[in-house]
Amino acid sequence: MTQTQLGTSDRIHRAAVRLFATHGFAGTGIRKIADEAGVTVASLYHYVGTKEELLERMMEESMSQLLRPARQVTGDPVQRLSALVDLHVRRHARASQLCRVGDTELRSLSRASRARVLALRDEYQEIWRDTITAGVAAGDFTVPDTNLAAIAMLQMCTGVAHWYSPRGRMTLDQVSTAFVTMSLALLGGGAGPHHPAAAAAEGGGLA
Repeated sequence: MTQTQLGTSDRIHRAAVRLFATHGFAGTGIRKIADEAGVTVASLYHYVGTKEELLERMMEESMSQLLRPARQVTGDPVQRLSALVDLHVRRHARASQLCRVGDTELRSLSRASRARVLALRDEYQEIWRDTITAGVAAGDFTVPDTNLAAIAMLQMCTGVAHWYSPRGRMTLDQVSTAFVTMSLALLGGGAGPHHPAAAAAEGGGLA
């Protein structure tokens, strides 16, 4: 694939993310995506296939960008939980539109496409459940139901995609640190000293 082709594919992808996040999959026509990307409808089909194929790739990308680093998380349960919260918060702040599409448009996929995306999501959620379960076994966490606790943590962190703004009053580092502290407290683990240090200063904050 040439650089021109890569550039066109990227424009189509970015346009579709913006439109799906703003108007929803059902409310976005294929011609609108083509117009937004500055290509013809024929070109769009050539580069990305159907609208559903575009959505499926988008959702697989969204999940993979969480799952790949989550698989690499190590340490004791408190360290692992802290790293997972930090990962989820930062990803949903930095790629908010893509994450919103990934979190809300599963219903728009066909059964086969939905199953492929769900397999990625289930693996990611299992990492969270296993981490919380290990924390309970080690005496680090106290929760009545580890599956419910994982769902609650994920829902809390996912919400960042809907309100975070880089022009707000808190930096992304501060938001992430606060979410780690709150998550450990909700799990009965206290604030803890294990929040991952930021590699560099971030701009950011609450909307």
